[in-house]
Amino acid sequence: MSNFERMTTPAGIAKFPYLDTPDTFFDKEGVYTLTLQLEKSECEGLLTDLNRMQAENVERLTVTNGKKPKIGKNPLPIVEREEEGVEYIDFKFKMRPSYTTKTGDTIEQKPALFDSNAKPIKVKVGFGSKVKVSFTAAPYLAPVGAGVALRLQAVQVLDLVVPTAKQGEAFEKVEGGFTVEQSEETAEVPQPAESSDQAKDATQF
Repeated sequence: MSNFERMTTPAGIAKFPYLDTPDTFFDKEGVYTLTLQLEKSECEGLLTDLNRMQAENVERLTVTNGKKPKIGKNPLPIVEREEEGVEYIDFKFKMRPSYTTKTGDTIEQKPALFDSNAKPIKVKVGFGSKVKVSFTAAPYLAPVGAGVALRLQAVQVLDLVVPTAKQGEAFEKVEGGFTVEQSEETAEVPQPAESSDQAKDATQF
């Protein structure tokens, strides 16, 4: 029986989102990641659930191994902080671009994105976007200790902030040329298969 739990966060602010392409700064393969800033008063229920899972994880490992497991410095990937008198909690979610099944098959994956109507979308989510996150809370035991990982699954975009293209600062506006509006008018939006896991993610919001 799996001890994993599927959860959805309240709406918060996206920080350092890597949802379109993986972040390869620390890892050659890269990792999809998103830090979600939530006011502490708005996420107390979520924090209670994660702390409960961590306590249950420690208790389960203690019974299984006959001794209490080591507890790492950060058993939950969160940071509590205060800014201008407001208490915030930053939750960090991650997803590997691929994983290997028990049968040896390699499965590629990326976060599913949905709009405010829970419809699949393809956009680049920038720093400061207002989003909700659907994730799997996964208890683990590692050399650093027992903890609960937050495995990114899907993101619902409520207010989109488009990433800034700093390279564009080197150019001047050219009248009569190609524009993104022309591209959007001719582009065909692919429809996801109804049986896919990403389509099912829409029900999480």
